[in-house]
Amino acid sequence: MKSIPKVKQISFKEIEYPLLLSQMNDLMDLYKMDISGLYKTLLREKHQVVFGSTNNRISQ
Repeated sequence: MKSIPKVKQISFKEIEYPLLLSQMNDLMDLYKMDISGLYKTLLREKHQVVFGSTNNRISQ
């Protein structure tokens, strides 16, 4: 059986939260999403920045 590789978990740093919370309504309007979709989208973008490319499994 093929083992699943360990992946570094991507999350927002504590210093990023106040900025995201202060801009939450504007970001939801900009992305035309509810908070759940917005969070997933922002994490996907952060994953791209950290790892340099998207993973098809994550973006589905």
